[in-house]
Amino acid sequence: MKHQVDQSQFKKWLIIGGISFFIFSVVIPTRYLFDLENVSVVLVDKIP
Repeated sequence: MKHQVDQSQFKKWLIIGGISFFIFSVVIPTRYLFDLENVSVVLVDKIP
């Protein structure tokens, strides 16, 4: 019975880890792209 609990616990942590890794890998490049866009917009605004 305890082995079963350990397995479900492991599966739960695997899912949590996978989701957090997925969010991390999506959010970081998106933020990076947004930063690049903001920088280019600021540069274009500065040019008369």
